[in-house]
Amino acid sequence: MTNVRMIRSSGFATLDDAIERAIRVSSPLPLPSSPELFQRELRLRFRPLEE
Repeated sequence: MTNVRMIRSSGFATLDDAIERAIRVSSPLPLPSSPELFQRELRLRFRPLEE
């Protein structure tokens, strides 16, 4: 992982920071078995209040 960028804040700075820290400590992610499975961008959507 080379970069983490927040597109939209949750409105809670503490929550935003915790999510970013969790993403950063997950690096390095395991490499896929086939290079064509590798994507340069991974978007994560976190919606804690949605069911």
